[in-house]
Amino acid sequence: NQDFLNIAGKAMGLAAFYTPAEPLTDLDRGIRDDAHAIHGGQGTRRLRKHFSELDTDSKKDWKNHNINLSRRKKGLIQLDDELAARRLLYWNQYALDHKMQNILDDRQYEVFSRYDAQIILVGGVALNVTTNEYLKSDGYNTFVPCNPSDRGLSLGMIYWYLYLTGMDIPEGSQHFSGMPLIKDKIQKTKRKATIKSIAKLLRAGAIIGVAEGPNEIGQRALGRRSIICDPTIPDMKDKINAQVKFREKYRPFAPIMLEEHLHYLDTVNVDNLEYMSYGIKTTEEFQESFPSVCHVDGTARAQLCTDTNSTVYKLMKELGTPLLNTSFNIQGQPIIARESEAFIMLEQGGLDAILLEGVLYKKPLDDK
Repeated sequence: NQDFLNIAGKAMGLAAFYTPAEPLTDLDRGIRDDAHAIHGGQGTRRLRKHFSELDTDSKKDWKNHNINLSRRKKGLIQLDDELAARRLLYWNQYALDHKMQNILDDRQYEVFSRYDAQIILVGGVALNVTTNEYLKSDGYNTFVPCNPSDRGLSLGMIYWYLYLTGMDIPEGSQHFSGMPLIKDKIQKTKRKATIKSIAKLLRAGAIIGVAEGPNEIGQRALGRRSIICDPTIPDMKDKINAQVKFREKYRPFAPIMLEEHLHYLDTVNVDNLEYMSYGIKTTEEFQESFPSVCHVDGTARAQLCTDTNSTVYKLMKELGTPLLNTSFNIQGQPIIARESEAFIMLEQGGLDAILLEGVLYKKPLDDK
């Protein structure tokens, strides 16, 4: 029952599971040409109009796919047939991706001549990793900051104020300058775990939540508030989706990697990879070796880790491989801010252990 089609992140993920094998129908064209066709109440009315204008055979075909333009909720489209859902999502996502591409292509001369093809992407559109990679591969020197959406406006205004008043602007990225972990649970007498012991757990298939230092600013956990595991184990993606994140099976995870792993990526350059901002094509070797961090189309939202003092960095050095990295939270909930929240996830979810400021807590065997 695909009753979540107006949620962008899920739509982007599921869209990749459909590859057009036949000509567009009139309904497909209507959705492709109108990027807002399945978003909001107005979009639902547009889609109803597209549907009403089909010929009898086309209407019968789509009714056979159980398309239901529900009136129960504003803007809700419900598809009981998964193939129909994928078709609609594919063409809608296609339209969204190419709308941004076409805007820049139309202004290509101005961008290249006036700005040396250097572009900083901000706003919600900068979270579309597929479009970001398209622009980079098309010759634009792109940069996506750690917090590109509206959440970053406050930080940008602070920088602008510093500039206007002639005050010093902090150098480098501020993505690791968030709030420290609130300490309300940890046992002060426990020793910190060794990197070798944690790596051994990961090799054995453990899923571990890591929280240390100030958290990241922005939409994505980059190693300071992360759930990690070994991506060489084929079923890890399904296990985390089902038992830890409680979300749809098709949703992919991102690899976090070191500089020595960049040869696995098929991209024009490897700049600006610190914030998971690009959906990059990977080599066949990477797809075979790390199946839990590849999407169905062979791409990966790769993150380059340069945080040399972090546990995640040291673990990759010890293991010699990338890791699966996802945010330390349950879907729909904020990333953890307290030690007690980490313990709740350990007790109630599919985590095998949590690592809080270097101290390891394993789930009791009776609870697994």
